[in-house]
Amino acid sequence: MLHGFLASFQVLGIDEHCEIYRKAFRRPSGFVFAQPAVVSCRYCPAPVLTVVQDSRRARIVQSTVYNSMTISSTVRDRPVPVLYGLMIVSLAALLPLPPLLQDQSYHQFADQRELFGIPNFWNVVSNLPFIAVGVAGLLRFRRDATTLVLFTGLFLTGFGSSYYHLNPNDATLFWDRLPMTLCFAAILAAVVEERVDAKAGAMLLRPLLAIGIFSLLLWRWTDDLRLYAWAQFFPFLALVLILRLFPPKYTGASYWVAAAALYALAKLLEFYDEKIYSVGSIVSGHTLKHLAAAAAGFVILRLFQTRRPLDGVV
Repeated sequence: MLHGFLASFQVLGIDEHCEIYRKAFRRPSGFVFAQPAVVSCRYCPAPVLTVVQDSRRARIVQSTVYNSMTISSTVRDRPVPVLYGLMIVSLAALLPLPPLLQDQSYHQFADQRELFGIPNFWNVVSNLPFIAVGVAGLLRFRRDATTLVLFTGLFLTGFGSSYYHLNPNDATLFWDRLPMTLCFAAILAAVVEERVDAKAGAMLLRPLLAIGIFSLLLWRWTDDLRLYAWAQFFPFLALVLILRLFPPKYTGASYWVAAAALYALAKLLEFYDEKIYSVGSIVSGHTLKHLAAAAAGFVILRLFQTRRPLDGVV
């Protein structure tokens, strides 16, 4: 009998009126937020409970849904002005922020082992995959401006990062970061070309490159990294937004998702550099960061090698 009594009540929530409800559902007449969570059994017949409809909450939900649909439709109808608007607003948002200075402890990496006369050996040689991916991309995709910039950036990242890790300091870090700004700009331009508009993506490449290069010059002149932080993270956030809002025109959409995930993993590995190295002193987080970031570049290379226009879209 106790089992039957317990089975008669499926309690998943209680509202402010102490009514017991099971789930939310929607009817043509409006939004109904709950349904009595009562099931009859032979020991305990189900009481008659009315469904409560909260008109104020319904209006809030309807308004939220409407606003969300309006924003999404505006972005899809006018993607290029919205993207440039986001760029301007986010750049303006940097102005009231305090200067972002380079932390000098950043240059003290966990793995500083020297092998074969090469200081910081593993942080140096782990850049070789960038060079390999860059060469493979340039051999096949050098005729398009966006892919030319992208794979040139990957190729030069291998040399710039190796040069930096031979003697880590602010002066050599400049040459590590410079080719990466080429990659950030080209990746966002490529996504805009593929998902939004080919001409708009090609035009976007120029201002993104200008901002990226200027951000590093500004850092060297003023020691302020705010603009460089924007040049690194705005393309990543914009890429996620575009992938979510715009349907693919080519096959291989999962490659973009995988590349974004690998880049996020690379940043995480960089953050936990010392903790990862402390586990057996085998490999550091920063070395793994290089490999994860190069893997992201390889995934993008595979995207360009394998993608095909979707029927009826391009």
